[in-house]
Amino acid sequence: MLALFDQRAQEEAFATRPFLAPAPLAPAGRGVPTGEGVRLTGRWSWATGVMHGNWIIVAALCGPDDGIYPALALVPAGDIQIEDVWHTDGMVATGSNDVVITDVFVPGHRLVLVSDIYTGTAPRAGLHDAGTYRWPMVPALSLLAAMPALGGAERAAEVYAERLSQRVLAYEGVMQKDKTIAQAHLAEARVRLRARTSSTTRCSGSSATT
Repeated sequence: MLALFDQRAQEEAFATRPFLAPAPLAPAGRGVPTGEGVRLTGRWSWATGVMHGNWIIVAALCGPDDGIYPALALVPAGDIQIEDVWHTDGMVATGSNDVVITDVFVPGHRLVLVSDIYTGTAPRAGLHDAGTYRWPMVPALSLLAAMPALGGAERAAEVYAERLSQRVLAYEGVMQKDKTIAQAHLAEARVRLRARTSSTTRCSGSSATT
């Protein structure tokens, strides 16, 4: 995502290594035009990794009231406030706290239009040789989101198969693997997983050549 910003923004962000930037992308902020940029104000939830970030990428509605457009803004961590609201039983280590930005100036080179990212036509998309930087965002994110879900489903099928081979049905005295319905459920799951895997592979190959 950073590679789609203006080259000056990339140079600024990568000047400090490692570059760590959470990216809560709900357009929960407002950027009011001023000079060569915007004055940004807003509050964003679930900024995963923000406790260790040195920058943040947030979405905001920018422009004048009669011409608002969604954009991503790159903001240094020193210009944000972290609200400690992440008190969960699970995933507590992600530190997904809220972020508050109050009237911070963001120069134009640290803004990029969401519409350009979605279509793969961001100004800096041609700066790098790899076609990866010109993928439309929505299908790319869909593939990324599908991977852990597909991997979890594959493991669930493996666990179910292991359970079938070991479990004795209490009131029948037979192995569950010998029950037709159990094998039918396992077979259906495996067929569905193969179909999903094949579909995901085709989509990935298509995107990579676009």
